[in-house]
Amino acid sequence: MSLVGTIERRPAPTLWLPRLPRGSRLLVVIDMINAGRVYQQVIVPFEVAGPILKKVLE
Repeated sequence: MSLVGTIERRPAPTLWLPRLPRGSRLLVVIDMINAGRVYQQVIVPFEVAGPILKKVLE
């Protein structure tokens, strides 16, 4: 996934993952890049717990 543009104080990217068994262990790796150089890296481990559904407000 690539996020380009303004980064909010608390970004909430959407990840579309293949169906994985509950408890599957994964990592999200976020690289902050400028001019081809990684300035900061954030690694977030998580486990698959099922879909997270958000209510859409109109």
